[in-house]
Amino acid sequence: RQYILVLILVIGIVIILIVFLIKLRNGNRKMQDQQISIFEKNALLKESIQEKEALLKEIHHRVKNNLQMISSMLGMQEMLVDDEDVRQVLEQGQSRIQAMALIHQQLYQSEQLGNIDILEYLDNLIGYLQQVNTTDCEVDILLDLAEEVKLDIDDVIPLGLIISEVISNCYKYAFQNQNCGEIKIDLKKNSDNTYLLVLRDNGVGYPENFNVSSSKSLGMKLIQILTHQIGGEFNCFNENGAIVEIHFKQ
Repeated sequence: RQYILVLILVIGIVIILIVFLIKLRNGNRKMQDQQISIFEKNALLKESIQEKEALLKEIHHRVKNNLQMISSMLGMQEMLVDDEDVRQVLEQGQSRIQAMALIHQQLYQSEQLGNIDILEYLDNLIGYLQQVNTTDCEVDILLDLAEEVKLDIDDVIPLGLIISEVISNCYKYAFQNQNCGEIKIDLKKNSDNTYLLVLRDNGVGYPENFNVSSSKSLGMKLIQILTHQIGGEFNCFNENGAIVEIHFKQ
């Protein structure tokens, strides 16, 4: 009887082990099937993301082309206009459109669509503004970025337009009766994750009793609107020239 009981116990243990191994094997197969399914889904998701990125790049490319076409049309219209005031308005329109077109061009060429390298963008923008703005004074534009700054398109477009407006105004008014001039652009990230954009020149500065809120300048009004668009604060004053400060948070 003892041998029979031991034999039954051994057989029971063996059966339990067999059942356990079968379940373990089935569990491993199920896990492998799940891993294969996850891998296939990830592959499909990656392919879908790549397709969407390619589509977004194509959209940015077409937007850039359309903006440049509009800019060219304004340039053609400018050639047909004799009124100097109208010509200046058309030139300003071209600069604003080109500032936006450069952003879409950079996004089209960039590997990452989420953030824009502000240094590369500003280099391209400054190069363009130096070409289109003419003055008897030799103007140097200095760019100072203490660290790499990446911003999304919702912030870069208003900032690009603000910088374009300020630099264009400097060329028009800041360096009258001067042989040379200097414009400095400084963008820094603060410890509280806010940003400070400072544009300064060594020109004649703002007129006495200048009031931003009562100014009839379209450029100043546009700067205030764009600053409000990014939830920032705008300030301008004289200090060995004109200074514009923009505080904003991404």
